[in-house]
Amino acid sequence: MCDPHGLRLLFTAGPELLGSYRAYFLDETTRDRLLRELPHNAAELAAYFHLWRPRRRHGVSEEWRRTAAELLDEVLAPVLTRLDDHHLGGVATVFQREGQDLQEWTAWRHRIKQRDE
Repeated sequence: MCDPHGLRLLFTAGPELLGSYRAYFLDETTRDRLLRELPHNAAELAAYFHLWRPRRRHGVSEEWRRTAAELLDEVLAPVLTRLDDHHLGGVATVFQREGQDLQEWTAWRHRIKQRDE
């Protein structure tokens, strides 16, 4: 789903790299594009969640945890409101096909739904 070497670089990156990474995804143009495109691209949506999901394992910097949590809330959570059952099923299928934890995705979706109610 994601390149392991690239993930390690992000997970251990300092504020200078993560600042640029964060700014790119929080930019209004990028957010608007993702809001339009991700509901129709289950594989890409699943990849962003896989990348930004909470990680508590050794070697993941606190800076990455904060950045990823912010991107989940500010970039991915708004996409959820645009997903119908068909599109949610598509994301679930991607996770199952890739051997990823579907429970984590489902729990996050429910937390966002409860938060926004």
